[in-house]
Amino acid sequence: MDRIEDGEPVLVNVSRRILKDAKEKYDFLRIIFVYVPFEITAQRIKERAREKDAELQARLERARENQRLDIADFTVDNSGDLKVAGKKLLEYMVKEISSN
Repeated sequence: MDRIEDGEPVLVNVSRRILKDAKEKYDFLRIIFVYVPFEITAQRIKERAREKDAELQARLERARENQRLDIADFTVDNSGDLKVAGKKLLEYMVKEISSN
């Protein structure tokens, strides 16, 4: 947390439940949403085979419910080539870091 408190650039993966509070606490926070269409997400979840039966259904339902993130400052599409998505994400991050 020291780096965040000091305003240094950091990249973290957090629960969407804390985003509103985090944005209020850290006005410099930038929220990045990684978007994948539900059909692709469902296929990836099933291929990973980490969840079974009820857990799988619950995971799929969460994925279906979380197809948007209105509070996001930037959305990167992760439905295609990972290198393309990574490049777009990196370009956004460099732009944001450079402007601050």
